Amino acid sequence: MFTVRRPLATALVLLLAVLVIPAKAQTVVTDPSAGTAAPAPVFKFYVWGQVQSPGAYRLGANPDIVELLSAGGGPTEKADISRITLVRGIDQSRQTLNLRRLLSTGQTTTLSPGDVVVVPELFWYRFRDELTIITSLAVFVNLYFSIASRTSQTAKANHR
Repeated sequence: MFTVRRPLATALVLLLAVLVIPAKAQTVVTDPSAGTAAPAPVFKFYVWGQVQSPGAYRLGANPDIVELLSAGGGPTEKADISRITLVRGIDQSRQTLNLRRLLSTGQTTTLSPGDVVVVPELFWYRFRDELTIITSLAVFVNLYFSIASRTSQTAKANHR
């Protein structure tokens, strides 16, 4: 899974995603009642982080954040849906959304073309991963001091 850790790298990737990849495309949808084909606007939106399938998705006009997350397969078990970052494609402004609160009140946030939604990892999953590294480091430090202590004791005993 993609994890956002470096603010500068994240900002550069967001900028590239919004500027380089075109936000609007056209598809043709057939209207069965009229018997004609009319172009229906389809826009590109991005979802990153703790979703089942992060990436770019083409959705119809004015989807909400739940539609985009659903297109991405929904949040993973590690997702922190109370701290979702929404980066607006138009002006690069950032919003932090508490999707849990929005859903409990029946509200939602409408997306604009080129918007990027970043679903972060829950703190405890990050902490658990980092704790593994800290624990391993502590074992090596303990081993070093144990060897250093025995070496020191052996040197004192041989010096007498």
